[in-house]
Amino acid sequence: MYLVGLLILGLSVLSYFVLKHYGYRKAGIVVGLILTLIILTPIFLYAFESQLYFKSDAKKDLQIAGIILNDDFEIESNSIVGLTDYYQTTSLKVSEKDRDIIINKIKKYKTFEILDPEEFQGNVTSLEGNNSTCSYKTKDEYVLETYKKRAGYRTIGIMISVKKNSNVLSLLRTEN
Repeated sequence: MYLVGLLILGLSVLSYFVLKHYGYRKAGIVVGLILTLIILTPIFLYAFESQLYFKSDAKKDLQIAGIILNDDFEIESNSIVGLTDYYQTTSLKVSEKDRDIIINKIKKYKTFEILDPEEFQGNVTSLEGNNSTCSYKTKDEYVLETYKKRAGYRTIGIMISVKKNSNVLSLLRTEN
C-alpha cells in the first residue's frame, strides 16, 4: 500500500517534468496536483477520522446492536485507534428516557446475567454462526455486546455500556 502511494507521488513529480519538457507546463502542474491529491486525501481522512464521526454514524453503530435512540443525543467524545485492528471509543449523552429503554432492552435478552466483577471471566469469545450477543450487569453498569461477522474474515464488535445513574452511553466498536 505504501509502495503504491510512493509510486504515485513519484509519478506526479515525473509527469510534471515530462510535460514541462514538452512545453505543457500548466498541464504538468494539473496532472501533478491531481496525482498528489489522490495520495493526500486518504492520509487526511485517516488523520481526521475521529472528527468526521457524526450522529448518523453513531446511529448505524447502535443499530448493529439493535439499539435505536428515539430522542436527540450528543457525541461527547470519539477516539479511533488502529488500521488493521480498529478500535473506536465513543461517549454519547442520551436522554433519560432512551437510557431507561436501553437498560430495559439489555435486561430482556435471554443471555442476560448479573455478574460479580471478581468472578468476571470475559465476554463473548466466539461467534455462533454469523453473529453473537451477550448482555450482563456488573456492579455499576449494564452492558450489551454484539459481534457480527462481515463478508470475508472481519468481525465487527459493538459493546454498549450505560450506567443506571448516568445519561452517558459508552460505545466501543472493534473490527479485527
